[in-house]
Amino acid sequence: NSNYTASNLTAGTAYTFKVRAINSTYGSDYYDSNSVAVTLLATPTLTATVASSTKTVTLNWTAITGATSYDIYQNNTLIKTGIATTTSTITNLTAGSSYSFKITAINASGSVDSNSVTVSILSPPVLNAAPNTINKTVFLSWNYITGANTYEVYQTSGATTTKIATTTNSNYTASNLTAGTAYTFKVRAINST
Repeated sequence: NSNYTASNLTAGTAYTFKVRAINSTYGSDYYDSNSVAVTLLATPTLTATVASSTKTVTLNWTAITGATSYDIYQNNTLIKTGIATTTSTITNLTAGSSYSFKITAINASGSVDSNSVTVSILSPPVLNAAPNTINKTVFLSWNYITGANTYEVYQTSGATTTKIATTTNSNYTASNLTAGTAYTFKVRAINST
């Protein structure tokens, strides 16, 4: 035959192949082909860190032995190519949207895709407050945020800001407040995944 499949090779290892053509009719007459160098790429492992406040995602992946560059795909569309490092920040994303990312390690022998990572860019909650002067409480409520799995409630009085609750609900009652004191509240939506 004029082809052969080399098997049981190890990713990240450099191999060189050549073929020798032999004419056994004339004893040991032969002619060698050119040599071909091949490095099989291992599969990159991709992770993502989301910063919804700046609408960015930072991608990090394992360095792959033999890779000469990396490409980045967002929702299966190529968005960056020829990257020489193992990290990249994706900007200008849209709040309330989800995105999938993968990277491709590339060398002269071919390419291999990483795992796919899906992230959500959180929208800011809209907070409402209903004070009850008799009970010295404030009932706080906000909209559920797609992609958020917990909410942190913060209370500010003077120069002091305190986290007063972590909840999966879309409301919280701040209690033990002091009449005549000004309070500021905010809610932080969190995606802990």
